[in-house]
Amino acid sequence: MANDADGKRRFVCYAKEVDALDAAKKLARQMSERDVVAAAMTNERAAYYASAVQTLAPFNHSLPAVTRVYSSDNPVAVSDSVQRRP
Repeated sequence: MANDADGKRRFVCYAKEVDALDAAKKLARQMSERDVVAAAMTNERAAYYASAVQTLAPFNHSLPAVTRVYSSDNPVAVSDSVQRRP
């Protein structure tokens, strides 16, 4: 399955077709939800996002990749910040 959700195309292989289909459905749902969030972003949030992307550019890291690593390494910090969010 080709996955370019992080901005770089990568291919993911699955041993079973059903696993590949499940992964593809999950990825499609995530991308659709991401598009809805992006369309609803305020100018302030868009500016924060652009700033984060520019900060990460010299390191050749995408914001989604960095947040995925951060959230998996810091589940307590992520759950605390989500709970405090208005």
